[in-house]
Amino acid sequence: MMGLIDSLKCGEARFSPGHFDLIVIDEAHRSIYKKYQAIFEYFDCLLVGLTATPVRK
Repeated sequence: MMGLIDSLKCGEARFSPGHFDLIVIDEAHRSIYKKYQAIFEYFDCLLVGLTATPVRK
């Protein structure tokens, strides 16, 4: 996705900022958020991050 939001097809962006209504991120750890932050900032939609990492107390 990182390559697609920056590239053009026939002179136009492949995805507009409003292309998606919802983005679901699997394994949305803090490190993943930092790595793909440009995607989350580009699209104007709801973002749902999920992770199955257990809580250790």
